[in-house]
Amino acid sequence: MGVLGKILASIFGGGLAEQLRLAYQARLAAQNDAERIAAEIEIAGLEARRQVLAQGGRWITAVQVAWALPFMLYNAKLVVWDKILALGVTDDLSPALYELQGTIVAFFFVATTAQTILNR
Repeated sequence: MGVLGKILASIFGGGLAEQLRLAYQARLAAQNDAERIAAEIEIAGLEARRQVLAQGGRWITAVQVAWALPFMLYNAKLVVWDKILALGVTDDLSPALYELQGTIVAFFFVATTAQTILNR
């Protein structure tokens, strides 16, 4: 299943949490050892996948913050120091940096949204 399939499955109730719920139900409903073992293997695989996603999510967030931090500081200074307190004037960003800031903001929200959907 591709990324689009995972997103659609998550939106319509087929996310990781739903798959785990169904696997646990299958283990409880197992009629013999073979069915129980198959369900336990499925549960182990899904739990491992959930742990990998959780660890990867922390790394992506750290990278996002590292790239976004200079722009967060710039915008905080611009809003608080220049606009609210009227204590200074901050130079405009160059067109290239302004575009980079927009790209980082877009990536931050798209990645966070996708991560939330895939971890459901």
